Amino acid sequence: MTKYGETKSSVTDSSEHVQVGLVNAKRVLMSGWDGSSINDVNVDSNGNLISSESLPYGADYVSVGYTGSNITSVVYKVGGSGGTTIATLTIAYSGNNITSITKT
Repeated sequence: MTKYGETKSSVTDSSEHVQVGLVNAKRVLMSGWDGSSINDVNVDSNGNLISSESLPYGADYVSVGYTGSNITSVVYKVGGSGGTTIATLTIAYSGNNITSITKT
């Protein structure tokens, strides 16, 4: 792996990649900025987001919708899973490439 300040080589480190079933993926660290510090995004053993104070829009619950293996919507709510929707992200694709993300 590359250390801070170093230029990463063109050879990708194999530890950055993982295969889940027939899907090849790149390992990433998801995090968010709360205005004073960087916080890791937490997921449960099924890959679902765990609600925390660091969710955007003041949400305490997030649900993710899929079409096939593509995430097509992210719904943010206040008041848990049955609460009030405060923001929805709709993700459009062309093939496997994201073409737009619309917030409503």
